[in-house]
Amino acid sequence: MNRVAYLDQAKAWGMFLIYYGHFLEALLRAGGVAAFAQWKLIYTFHLPFFFFLTGAFWKPGSEVPQVVKVKLKTRLLPVAIFGLLLVPAWLCVRPPLAVLAAMGRYASGKTDLNAITWFLVCLFVVEVLAAVPGRYFRLGPWQLLVCALLAYCLGMLAIAHDRAIAHYTGVVEGFWYINEAVVALSFYLIGYALRGFILAPERIPAIARVAILVVSGFVLLTTYDLNQGPFPNKVLKGVVMNISSHGNPFYFALTAYAGIFTFLALMWFGRRVFGWTEFVGRNSLIFLGLNGINLHFLDRWVVEHSGYLPGTAFEVVLFAGGYTLMSLLVFCFLAAGLRRWVPELVGYHWHERSLLPPMAVWWQQGFGARLAGLARKLVLK
Repeated sequence: MNRVAYLDQAKAWGMFLIYYGHFLEALLRAGGVAAFAQWKLIYTFHLPFFFFLTGAFWKPGSEVPQVVKVKLKTRLLPVAIFGLLLVPAWLCVRPPLAVLAAMGRYASGKTDLNAITWFLVCLFVVEVLAAVPGRYFRLGPWQLLVCALLAYCLGMLAIAHDRAIAHYTGVVEGFWYINEAVVALSFYLIGYALRGFILAPERIPAIARVAILVVSGFVLLTTYDLNQGPFPNKVLKGVVMNISSHGNPFYFALTAYAGIFTFLALMWFGRRVFGWTEFVGRNSLIFLGLNGINLHFLDRWVVEHSGYLPGTAFEVVLFAGGYTLMSLLVFCFLAAGLRRWVPELVGYHWHERSLLPPMAVWWQQGFGARLAGLARKLVLK
């Protein structure tokens, strides 16, 4: 499928919101209450947006084992790689046994070494779950709507009783984010149902696009703070999907979809501001993994050593926005290197500039030969 330019822009600005939101979280933990409203607003929709958008590219009908095989490579392998990349940094601040224990928790889907990659684990489960009805059932618009509503209700019900489920099944709470994946599946299915309009927004009349922007934006801004919980985290009193913190299920769904449609509509009417945003959008998976550097090490360090807590919303935008843009610009160089030299390890297709041979022939060449070839290329370069 040809790339859709405005969706690359959308993914880039969505990634900006992820970096920005995590920095706001660091400000909140340091006592910067002026960041709370922006943090709560962003968290209502930024991750549902990525589940929704990924669903637009779903291709139902594939055999379930084949889906598992492909997604192991494009979802879980990057999870492992981006976790391993941070091991040297973790060893500087944590005992080796603690780091080893964190590595062991990956078996239960807990991405402690690079927490943001939980999204890829959850997305893997979502895509495997979607493969079952996608293979064996005809999914028209109404069937998709019913399936999405059913998934949302079942997921919320399972999360509300996760302790009881863990007690009776023996499966630890949050195992591979299965319960949260069922909730996320609802956004994924609706994204697929609306794929025609997402991939080709010109099919929507201009007046309808304006109406979508105005109505969804109004709903988002007037309702996001109506969700007053209950939230399990006493500091982050808002939606945090990786800990299954949704608050009121009705307001969560309402503001999530309002935010998704507002964000998409803004992209419909937006224009290219920076050319490099397309690069960020095309490599959004890599930027997601690199955000672990900020999340675990840089964000808190910058807040603590700057000695500055913004006192107004405008100051928050300047401080957090400038830091986020600078982070993304710097990470462009790391992302370009990873995409160029080890594309398959970070979830992309192999190409001739890769330092590694295609994964399809790895086992034919042998592990030692692969390492020797990589070392030879690195020395020559």
